Amino acid sequence: MLNILINKGKNTSLGQNLNYFACKDDIFIMDNHLAAIWCWDRLPKDKNITLVHIDAHYDLGTSPPNGSIYQELDLITIPINKITDYKHPRGYNYFLWDNYIHVFNDKYPGLINEFISITHRLGNFNELATVEIEEYDIWHLNSNLWKETQNRKILNIDIDYFFKQNYKSSYELFSDSLVSFFSSWLLQNLQKFDIVTVALSPECCGSWENSISMANKIFEPLSIKVEI
Repeated sequence: MLNILINKGKNTSLGQNLNYFACKDDIFIMDNHLAAIWCWDRLPKDKNITLVHIDAHYDLGTSPPNGSIYQELDLITIPINKITDYKHPRGYNYFLWDNYIHVFNDKYPGLINEFISITHRLGNFNELATVEIEEYDIWHLNSNLWKETQNRKILNIDIDYFFKQNYKSSYELFSDSLVSFFSSWLLQNLQKFDIVTVALSPECCGSWENSISMANKIFEPLSIKVEI
């Protein structure tokens, strides 16, 4: 059963709102990917990190300019429901749905030294200074893509990967066989990851209902069910 820390209902998520956050063991589920950084900060910094990023988008927007809020924060001491309170001096939210990877990397340069990217190649793409981004297809997952076997490993999933992204009508992109393949792979490989972060991204899936339904298909073998 999920431990639900935030449930504000099926409200607008977009770039900066956090309406849902729940966890089970080392799996963290949120409606907005910005909260992933709060989870990642809980990892020990004693080893390098392999990031496996499965998302329609790269999520490689740059860190806020002239801002050092995160450099001075210890997110381990901050409740998750406070993460959207932090503002850039210019007034907008510091943590956003597409900048969390760069923000994390800017605070801990070199910590992520392997980046496995499985995306639709959408969204901002700003290279990370410390790591080459390796592009793969989701069907390659069984090839054990990561080379840095001693690294800590983050699996970072956005449910919008499984939906077309035409911003007029979003609907399922992949077959039931691919969803079943990924769900089975996740069950078999879950223990290889130190942490799993999952974004529901309802607007990018066409609706909350689409996103929740797809998430529950994927997580059924793990006995995880999202209910909002």
